[in-house]
Amino acid sequence: MGQAEFLREKALELGFADMGIVRLEALRGLSERLAERSRKVPFRDDAYGNFGHFVAPRERRPWAQALIVVAIYLGRYRIPPRADGYIGKLYLTDFYGYPPSPDYQRIAAYGEFLAKEGIRAESDPFRGLTALRYAAQAAGLGLIRQNNFFYGAKGSFYRLEAWAIDRELELRGSGGATARPCPANCLKCVQNCPSRSLSEPFTMNMGTCVSYLSSVGPILALSSRLLKDMGGWLYGCDACQDRCPFNKGQWEGVEEFPLLEEVAAKALPGSLLEMSYAEIQKTLSPKFSYIVPELIFRWKLNALNVIDNLALTQYLPQTRMARADSHPLVREKAAAVARRLAK
Repeated sequence: MGQAEFLREKALELGFADMGIVRLEALRGLSERLAERSRKVPFRDDAYGNFGHFVAPRERRPWAQALIVVAIYLGRYRIPPRADGYIGKLYLTDFYGYPPSPDYQRIAAYGEFLAKEGIRAESDPFRGLTALRYAAQAAGLGLIRQNNFFYGAKGSFYRLEAWAIDRELELRGSGGATARPCPANCLKCVQNCPSRSLSEPFTMNMGTCVSYLSSVGPILALSSRLLKDMGGWLYGCDACQDRCPFNKGQWEGVEEFPLLEEVAAKALPGSLLEMSYAEIQKTLSPKFSYIVPELIFRWKLNALNVIDNLALTQYLPQTRMARADSHPLVREKAAAVARRLAK
């Protein structure tokens, strides 16, 4: 058994769904893809420039020769029904910075294994080593479909992780061997994007994506039409993935994600308005880290937006209570929503 096969065997033993190794030279086409996206959807001058380090991973790690890419199947977890449709499934089952998750522990264990094997390896879950979906496709784990998501053997609900290594290795994963491209006449993902961010296949306007707007995007003015486009989403969005035929019947939901029931019960519109900011920080921030502490009030803004969009009159008492919130934007939003609900 060669070294590449040995590394793959350990990855599968730890419970990763798939693993491949791609030489850095195979990622050269990424710069063209990034430039094409920038031409098609000019968002902000710095939007795609922030990903510039993706196209040249050796600039920060000149010793690196290849990337190990692993796929973690998140569709095995059970989604609490009351949270489904409010929070994206990939966010509910995300393990980034969340030690209770067995997937977090797998990542740590594999990094330790590489070190014991004398392989210099580095991951970068915060900044990212490169565009992981592109790297996973190049490594043979699957393919990127028209909604821009990476798909493995069981649809798009995967999390990807990678390590830069100092070995000249290469190994194809198993997920791409039988993957079929999207049918030429299928535009279900485009047609069902609530904010029209996905305006055509393989194109996405980051500035109008619901996942972006509900987590790390700018705080929207109360008059913005994008608030309506967000519909019932508190954090993240599954619209294009849920309507994709390649995801139909794929979510298994056979395992429990640690503490997810307890966390999901808090991340609901009424509960969010009742919670103090200290409690939101303690309960939700460790799991949903994209909303940073200094913008913790956006949880309540998102909750009020959902209540408004879905006309959830059962939350009128909590909405009225939020008119006395400590944050002025929450007070303003709560007053406007309370007036509409009371009509």
